[in-house]
Amino acid sequence: MSKYDPQFSLKHPHGVKPSEIRLRVYFNSQEVVYNLVDPVTEEVYKILPKLWDKANKRPIAVANIPRSLKHETANVRAIDAFMKKVIGVCAEIKEYVRVNQIAVTPEYWKEQVKIRLGFKVEKKVEDVTVSQFTKDVIREMEQGELLIAKTKEKYSSGTITSYRYFLNMLEMFDVIRGNVTYFNSINNDWYDDFIHFLTFETEYVEYGFYKDDFGPNTIGKHIKNLKMLMGLALSREISTNIEHTKKYFIKPKEDAFAVYLTEEELRKIYDVELTGENATLDKYRDMFLIGCYTALRVSDYKKIDSSCFTTTAEGTRVIDMPTTKTKNRVTIPIVYDELIAIIEKYDYDFPRITSQKLNDGIKEIARLAGITNTVTYFATKGGETRQFTEPKYKLISSHTGRRSAATNFYNIYDIPAYNLMLITGHKSIDNFMKYIKIAREENADKISKRVKEKKDGK
Repeated sequence: MSKYDPQFSLKHPHGVKPSEIRLRVYFNSQEVVYNLVDPVTEEVYKILPKLWDKANKRPIAVANIPRSLKHETANVRAIDAFMKKVIGVCAEIKEYVRVNQIAVTPEYWKEQVKIRLGFKVEKKVEDVTVSQFTKDVIREMEQGELLIAKTKEKYSSGTITSYRYFLNMLEMFDVIRGNVTYFNSINNDWYDDFIHFLTFETEYVEYGFYKDDFGPNTIGKHIKNLKMLMGLALSREISTNIEHTKKYFIKPKEDAFAVYLTEEELRKIYDVELTGENATLDKYRDMFLIGCYTALRVSDYKKIDSSCFTTTAEGTRVIDMPTTKTKNRVTIPIVYDELIAIIEKYDYDFPRITSQKLNDGIKEIARLAGITNTVTYFATKGGETRQFTEPKYKLISSHTGRRSAATNFYNIYDIPAYNLMLITGHKSIDNFMKYIKIAREENADKISKRVKEKKDGK
């Protein structure tokens, strides 16, 4: 019997009187057995053992019912139809717990079967608020009691900060509404109200609270965190609410605008003189440039050390390391002289930096390097798409380095997307092409050059 697949049997298979039909579901270390009950009459389904197919574990075909038992035909049909429904329900639950990574207990399974079959299930009194549960989950994350379901690793400080930010938004949302959010109070109307709250700029002087209008991606992160919390509460039987699994409960998302730095701009950053009061920015410049020359994430190049450097059999100097996010090992060729100079400058012992200080520092470094041209872009804020114009240096972050490396390798050196995906870790070509940045004019120039070279026989 496969995990979670239902099986049916008779309580008294050798008797002469109608026998109860039992539903069996196998879990990792136990087999859960309970009677098959009609959700309307709440009576246990019974069938004569003579009308039970032991081999197929279901009622015999109606055509095979003996003439003397034809009066049992309706009952046999009803049982067969209901058993098919139970099988379908169990398949739904099996897929649901797989997708949502729910730790299944016998009690949880029984309750889900009853709910989906139409039984009147009296919900437990849910006296734990969503905000209190979130606080408990954050504490468990910090102490390593709650691990990431897929990898069984601790949650990163960035992820924990994201849940704290969600908690802050939820608590202020409750204060403004004048209602505390319990799990069983989350429905379509609540979702719409919360989305509205996150979308638009809000200021409540009496509470000392102010928030900007959020874009779809920021809102999506909050909804993603809420869905995880609701799924976890469900698996722990703190909640029976499954609204987060419905189609309306979506995570808003849009392709965010992002800049990249050309090799000329990278050279400006490399060459900018950082002395006097700006001397402390030097280490941030160097670590950022490592990302620009390797396409590593900031979480990876923050941890880089001498053990990551090696040479291939053909003599290519490379950085070889497992990535923090995906755990996949990457082997990145060292092809920039500037990168070699940075490596030798620190003798493979790189400074330890924080992401926030790096993000703040690189903007100032780019400004000092003269990367001040204005950039115009469109983004959704406050529920509407607007046009924004800002100096380019203000749009640079630690992640710009990784994007710049991938884009320059692709645009300038025509490295095939597949080869670059082995470095960046992208799983699909569609996501990779969204990730790299190529302007319309650059694309036109590239196509023109390729066609001209082809015509000239190059």
